[in-house]
Amino acid sequence: LKADPESSFAAWCIHHGKEIVIGDAMTEYKEYLPGLNEKWVVHGGEIRSIIYYPITVHGETIAAFTVQSHGFRQYEPYQVETLKTLAGYVGIALENARLFEELRTLATTDSLTRCMNRRHFMEVLTAEMARSRRYGTRLSVAIFDLDHFKSVNDTWGHLAGDTVLKATVETCSALLRATDTIGRYGGEEFVFCLTGTELDGAV
Repeated sequence: LKADPESSFAAWCIHHGKEIVIGDAMTEYKEYLPGLNEKWVVHGGEIRSIIYYPITVHGETIAAFTVQSHGFRQYEPYQVETLKTLAGYVGIALENARLFEELRTLATTDSLTRCMNRRHFMEVLTAEMARSRRYGTRLSVAIFDLDHFKSVNDTWGHLAGDTVLKATVETCSALLRATDTIGRYGGEEFVFCLTGTELDGAV
């Protein structure tokens, strides 16, 4: 959901990719938001000085950094430059966080089916086994494969086989509880970790 750049300073800043520097919000807001209802002044009338600066990643403005004050004309040009520098660092930090999350996902997720890969599943299973031993709770593991899966690839091609694998994970995920996990053990083999579950319940 995107905010209207004609009714929000932050949205205007992000939409235009330009900073906003206001010394007297009671009057200067019209330079940026001429159609804004003046009643907003009553609601936010205690704020006088406002700066918004765009946070940009790879040339795209994704957010806005703001500093506000109750006083009139509180911010000097050098302070605006400081905020510009800070916004740049925030943009770098956000991009680094995004890249880290991508790497974490690649390291723990099967690229085709989007469920856990074998290595990450085994880490989760090891932790759940330790928790089960410590607290005396039940834990079940179920492993299965798709019979005659090779014939699907041989008859319909590997793209069809990929579709079957993805549909398998989607179907299983819809049936499992939120506390259960599914992993791709290898090829057409999949495995469940079923916490708090007796053998009969796992079956």
